[in-house]
Amino acid sequence: MAFELRKTIQKAIFERVVNKNGTTIMKAQPQFKGDNAVRFSIYSQDVGAHELLITTLGQKEWNMASSFLIFKTISDWFDHNLVIFYPTTKIYPFDFIDLEESDDKEFYRKVLHMLRTGINEIEFRSENADEIMNKISEDQKK
Repeated sequence: MAFELRKTIQKAIFERVVNKNGTTIMKAQPQFKGDNAVRFSIYSQDVGAHELLITTLGQKEWNMASSFLIFKTISDWFDHNLVIFYPTTKIYPFDFIDLEESDDKEFYRKVLHMLRTGINEIEFRSENADEIMNKISEDQKK
């Protein structure tokens, strides 16, 4: 089930149900009418068992008045805003050069908190830029 989240409400957009016999049924909320209902039915029938309706509809170009534009908006959000850190993701430490401690420290602390990294505090150290560059391998410099 996919939802459109607003400040005060959440609104269901569609639901994917797999019957006991394995067939997939897509239900749109609110129900599409007329040509849009036919179009939604065709798109939902074309989506394979291992495909996502959001991906299928999100890759299409819709005009601004289209009832299907919400699917592109959702797909774009996933493509441009969602960052997934897998258990095997390697995050390497990096050094900042010439940052003003007061503003930047608070900014990075907030970003790390929003990313739910578990990092509650950061520390800036003054280091020589040449020393930092010497720590970086030649492959990483490219």
